[in-house]
Amino acid sequence: MSSPCSEVKILFLNQVAGRLFQELAEDLANAFGPCLLITGNSCEVGVSPGSRLSAIVGPSYRRETAWMRLWTWSRYFMFALRQAWRHSGVQLLFIVSNPPFLPLVGYLLRVFCGTPYVILVYDIYPDILIRSGRLTNGCLIARIWRRFNKVMLERAEAVFTIGDVIAKKLTAGFDPRHTPVGRIIVVSNWVDATRIKPIPKEQNAFVERLGLVGKLTILYSGNFGMTHDVETIIAGARLLRSFSDVHFLLIGGGGKWSWAKTIVETEALENVTVLPFVPESQLPLSLAAGDVAVVTLGKGADGLSFPSKTFYSLAAGSALLAIASGSNELARLVHQHECGLIVDSGDAQGMVEAVLRFREDPGFLETCRRRARWAAETYYGRENTAEYAKTIRSVIPTAVGEEQ
Repeated sequence: MSSPCSEVKILFLNQVAGRLFQELAEDLANAFGPCLLITGNSCEVGVSPGSRLSAIVGPSYRRETAWMRLWTWSRYFMFALRQAWRHSGVQLLFIVSNPPFLPLVGYLLRVFCGTPYVILVYDIYPDILIRSGRLTNGCLIARIWRRFNKVMLERAEAVFTIGDVIAKKLTAGFDPRHTPVGRIIVVSNWVDATRIKPIPKEQNAFVERLGLVGKLTILYSGNFGMTHDVETIIAGARLLRSFSDVHFLLIGGGGKWSWAKTIVETEALENVTVLPFVPESQLPLSLAAGDVAVVTLGKGADGLSFPSKTFYSLAAGSALLAIASGSNELARLVHQHECGLIVDSGDAQGMVEAVLRFREDPGFLETCRRRARWAAETYYGRENTAEYAKTIRSVIPTAVGEEQ
């Protein structure tokens, strides 16, 4: 149940509010007072005991087809708009940029109710659709969409994003000097390294159940979406099918999941296991299954997205195998922490060579795994949420104050 409007300090709108965003919302609730999250996730993503954050569950996001994504985006948008209108007395709206037209809720509430809002940008639309070939750069929809983004972002109290490359791309589409902060606030994602951590394979029931003890496990865990280069993973696995001690474990869901499962079954790729998303309670075990974690950005997604799974893989102590091209946050992270290898998107042979490097040089693999875990503990802890609180407190000091 929601709290009365007068008691809710911040209203969060995020259709896919996973554990990471929930932690952010909880930390801000602890800093500012009772908050409310409107999400489309199942009740499995609950609110921690004693938290000052409550939640309302609305229409969920489905990724199977473009039309299904648009339909579920639209249903959530209307649900979020109704809830925001009901809670128009809140002191701040915190809006995630997916669905990509969700910031319109903030704009309408600001115009009609005077409610300030901030935006957190994870992915840049319509650029993702343009680079994936679903829209053309100069088409009417793209031009209208960009104009919409410019208005929504410049009316926000603050704009947050998760990496410097994405921030640079965003700046090309609007003028952050028009916001009270005067710039885009970059805050790295984080991971709870006390929950996600390395687990020896012989002590991991998930690994034992799949028969992966003693095998070099190449793990892909997460969304099989249009910005994720799953094709290169499958192509690499096909080329490595004769190596009985190397196994690919693909876990998740989304538009390309069924395609991947069909290919594996049709071609009888015995070195590949494709599973649906595991329950939240099993995530620490499944993530720890990977000696090497594959994180992908499809061609054209550079600078437009940054998979949050990256930080979970670091915490699990997996070496990273980044499949990405161009200037992007993912490659920068791997270079910075020297925790893995980078392969161009579409380069299946390069992926094979990277996997064999990990297989044939155990010392290199162990060094990458150790550096990955160290990076998670040193740079990507939950304390990063304090940067959001700091900015919110600076842009609306009279509207939202820290409760004693």
